[in-house]
Amino acid sequence: MNRSAHLFNVSSALDADFSDRRSVDIEIESVDSYYTQPTKVSLKAPCSLKEFWLSDKRLPQNVETPSNASIPAIVVKKGGDFPPFWTQDISFLEVMEELYQRVKAKGLN
Repeated sequence: MNRSAHLFNVSSALDADFSDRRSVDIEIESVDSYYTQPTKVSLKAPCSLKEFWLSDKRLPQNVETPSNASIPAIVVKKGGDFPPFWTQDISFLEVMEELYQRVKAKGLN
């Protein structure tokens, strides 16, 4: 079967399907809004500043420390050792890894 004959068969099948659907009457319903309307929720009275800052609910005493990055400077590694903007003789990655280590050590202190 050639391409034009195939397209004709597909289009005639689609036309038959759509013509069947056009004969069905669909009732149109009007609506006030296309979006969900917000509903009002009653809140309890606002607390005083003293109640807010000296709440009965205590903050957690133990805060989980974030895990250390396994590969320092992973974002800059995509640029390679000598990216186009880097004019130094030393590897850009070595400089960035050292910088990351210094910043990380400074942040832990």
